[in-house]
Amino acid sequence: MAWIDITGPIQEGMWNYGPHLPEITIKKIEAIEQGKHDIYAFCLTSLTATYLETAAHYFKGERSIDQLHPEDFILDANIIKLKPKGFQEAILVEELRPYTEKIKPNSALLISTGWEDKWNNPDFVIGSPYFTPEAMQWVVDRKISLLGADIPCYDNQKNSVRVNSLLFKSGALILAPLVNLKNIPKDSAKLYAFPLKIVGVCATPCRALLEL
Repeated sequence: MAWIDITGPIQEGMWNYGPHLPEITIKKIEAIEQGKHDIYAFCLTSLTATYLETAAHYFKGERSIDQLHPEDFILDANIIKLKPKGFQEAILVEELRPYTEKIKPNSALLISTGWEDKWNNPDFVIGSPYFTPEAMQWVVDRKISLLGADIPCYDNQKNSVRVNSLLFKSGALILAPLVNLKNIPKDSAKLYAFPLKIVGVCATPCRALLEL
């Protein structure tokens, strides 16, 4: 048995989803050197680093993170490794169709595009590869429980089509962005993804691991 951590690190000054959101900060507010204990204050958003997200991000009345069940966090996972994607390059349905018979209902699907190499690059968010509507519909048709990828944006940022809506309407969760997918030696594994249990929110940072 081997474990691979597919969680991106949280650190000060890291990427986020735009200047309208607060920067990620990690501040020591008490210190051993002051005769106290080390204590830190974090400023994070719900979509910081690798996070788990529910349909409540888009739709009222959907489950919040604290309403998920343990079985939502532990899933059989299939891993698809695509050719490395470039700046704002689409994930096409033609690339996914060869894997149709391998994807099982109620499982997790993890897709590697190589974009993880851009983590904390200035283009990481704005240049993110994305799913075309046809590609996302293929994913939805597989009846999966969770879609994970190494990209921060599943939508094409250049238009108003929101493919995330297709996924969320199916009841699936989003786990993104991931790291180390390109290093997975297998095309299947057991996924463990545990979010922070914060009441009433649609997403939180999480720790995601694969058991091979």
